[in-house]
Amino acid sequence: MLKRDYSPDTLPKRNLPLVSIIDQLKQQAAEGNYRAACRLAAELMRCTQVIPEIQRALEERRTVDLKNAKQAGDTERIESIQGAIADMEIGMARDKQICAGFENKENLEIWRYKLQAAQSGHAPSILDFVDSPTWLLTDQKTYEDAWITYRDNGEALLSELARSGNKRAIIELIMQYVRFDTQTAAIIGKYAPFKPDQQKAAMYIYAYYLLPNGNRSNAPFLNEALRKISQQLTSDQLAAAKSQADQLAASWPADQALQRNPPRMVHEAGDLGLDDICSQ
Repeated sequence: MLKRDYSPDTLPKRNLPLVSIIDQLKQQAAEGNYRAACRLAAELMRCTQVIPEIQRALEERRTVDLKNAKQAGDTERIESIQGAIADMEIGMARDKQICAGFENKENLEIWRYKLQAAQSGHAPSILDFVDSPTWLLTDQKTYEDAWITYRDNGEALLSELARSGNKRAIIELIMQYVRFDTQTAAIIGKYAPFKPDQQKAAMYIYAYYLLPNGNRSNAPFLNEALRKISQQLTSDQLAAAKSQADQLAASWPADQALQRNPPRMVHEAGDLGLDDICSQ
């Protein structure tokens, strides 16, 4: 599915100061290196979003969680919270060192680099783009370009990934079509990339059953979802969904390495999961 592959070795080493590698990453991304685009998005997130989020979380741990534990006299919980705070502080110190001197004067937009990596066909980046919008849910005016792009590309990107036999993409599509998040839809409104579609849900459920390495732990959810869908669709619609699933499965590559389940991008102080995501 990749338009062109790039070796993970083309990326700078991890945990280098961003100011020392940003020009290299920008140049590589401009030349089409999807791994560099993915890495640049992650580094920008670290320095512009993750650090402030961790700072807020640390403050809450200190002023709320730790205070409550001390008032309750819960020694075990106090030690647990103090340990978590210490770990967060270590990661925070490393992140601040990595981000020292960086100012986003060019207003580089994280979502554009995420989109570039996703549109290259890089499976982890597709899943990350669809699952983890980096723009604020309620700030549609400022991020309108991002929302329009998300709406116009989210479903197509995930569907294309499903055509390669990626099981997580198939599960994500099922959940989008079956468990449509009405709360999120109410917030993003016209920018929602998915709409409820029981027949598509049935098709992807049947397709998941055809995966040679489908996760059995998903069976209860899938079986129950299909049972409910079967009550809403006609027998002809279900037969069509099954036929479409057979056609989808026939397009899957024989190489089951593509069936691996990429993890979500991890956004934690000191560790952005870069090896797991951008280097996969």
